[in-house]
Amino acid sequence: MQIWMIVIKVGFILYISYKDGAIDAFDSLSLVVLSLKRMLFSTNAELAEDGDDFSGSVVEGEDDIMNSNFEDDSIHAFQGHTDAIYAVAWSKVSPDTVATGGADELGFIWRVGEDAFMENQGDVFELRGHVDTITDMEFNNDGSSLATAGMDGCVKIWSVSDGKCIHTLDGPTESIDWLNWHPRGNVLLAGSSDFTVWMWNAQSGDFMMTFSGHAGPVSCGSFTPDGKAVVTGGGEGDATLRVWDPKTGQAHICVEGPHFHGTGITCLGIHPNGQTAICGAEAGTIRLVSLESGKVLGSMDKHLDGSSVEDIVYILEDGIAASAGMDGNLVVWDLASLSVRVECPHPEGITKLLAHPNNHLLISGGLDGIVRCWDARAGTCVHEFRGHTDAIQDMDMSPDGNQILSGGEDGMARVFDLRQPT
Repeated sequence: MQIWMIVIKVGFILYISYKDGAIDAFDSLSLVVLSLKRMLFSTNAELAEDGDDFSGSVVEGEDDIMNSNFEDDSIHAFQGHTDAIYAVAWSKVSPDTVATGGADELGFIWRVGEDAFMENQGDVFELRGHVDTITDMEFNNDGSSLATAGMDGCVKIWSVSDGKCIHTLDGPTESIDWLNWHPRGNVLLAGSSDFTVWMWNAQSGDFMMTFSGHAGPVSCGSFTPDGKAVVTGGGEGDATLRVWDPKTGQAHICVEGPHFHGTGITCLGIHPNGQTAICGAEAGTIRLVSLESGKVLGSMDKHLDGSSVEDIVYILEDGIAASAGMDGNLVVWDLASLSVRVECPHPEGITKLLAHPNNHLLISGGLDGIVRCWDARAGTCVHEFRGHTDAIQDMDMSPDGNQILSGGEDGMARVFDLRQPT
């Protein structure tokens, strides 16, 4: 059977919602069909571009679920994509609204949890309009809009309430690698492989500013927490960190040279107070930088030489940070001494790292398809969540910090509950 589907666990029952509006119920312990009655209902799933009828691509989806040896710790799964998922996002204000996008050029807005499932019978909004892989996505701060970026060089703004495309923001001439919303307004940043960063008023769709000066792809970037500056990192061929004035488009700080990185910057973390940033590079090097003076405050080199650092996070405001790399090492750093506190080895490379907003938990996802929860103080793995059959490419956390959304090369999006017993 060709389907897209949402799978949600309620106790020991699996409810599966199909594209044709039908639901099946399974006993998740024995995977015996309890009810094959097809409960038909009118679906509101829409093709979001121009209001056309829903006609999204579909995938074969029942084999994994019906395999009794399949180990799945997720509480909710979405199988609507026909190719790898490279971007996921969780609304900052809605506890059950998420989005996914990937190599099939499609995005989806859907809802998580038993209450949402029973309310809308698993309906989703399909976001159609990109003509190449969706590389990043992010909800704005009030949860009313979703921004998506693609290798087609376009940014699209979607209404979360009905899935309609509000604006298509043009400008960059090559792939867009990342997006970031202003912390307090509907202003959007996007960094491109064409060496530029663009800024738009997402409410009106108007262009506001271009930031030019990098000599290579702008691989990472963000507003500072107060929204008064833009910080960007240059990738291959550039290897600079720049701090920009968003009002003038001018860079008042450019960090480079022999004490900085010798290879392209791959990731960036900014302290909640906006005073410092940590950036990692292709060669495995890490640097701590003052965003006020541009001074390199220290080096933190523990990852294998030549193995890229993929993600960096600050942990609360306790003077602790963590880095994750393709060498499979998750390193927790003491920023006062620039020394290693603990190491958390993985069997394969790590692609994504999240820090819990309220405690010292770290969440990692990597090439082995396993989501891991770590105690950053002790360096111990608290829980492993299985379900993906290929590499995890992106993750995000629910607003309350209780659940993790992951997307993988297997074309699946899964939700894991951190409160699940070990």
